[in-house]
Amino acid sequence: MKAIVCERFGDPREVAQVKEIDPPPSPDSGQVSIRVDAASVSHATELLIRGSYQSSPPLPFSPGTEVYGEIVACAADVTAFKPGDKVLALAT
Repeated sequence: MKAIVCERFGDPREVAQVKEIDPPPSPDSGQVSIRVDAASVSHATELLIRGSYQSSPPLPFSPGTEVYGEIVACAADVTAFKPGDKVLALAT
């Protein structure tokens, strides 16, 4: 699985890197894993990468807030979704 990862805060052109994540993370309780087909990029995303947003995520992190894609795995307690479902999600 590939992901954009920021290991430090700074200029997005310098700190955002495409990395191979192997093995892909498994969803925790109440979570699903999504194969992302499209993701948004906004001014807020840039501020987040720079460490200038109103709150900062712990490092390392994958920036972005909205995604569209397909569920590829569900935690055992997830019953409202199943692999293959198309979803639009807001990451928190």
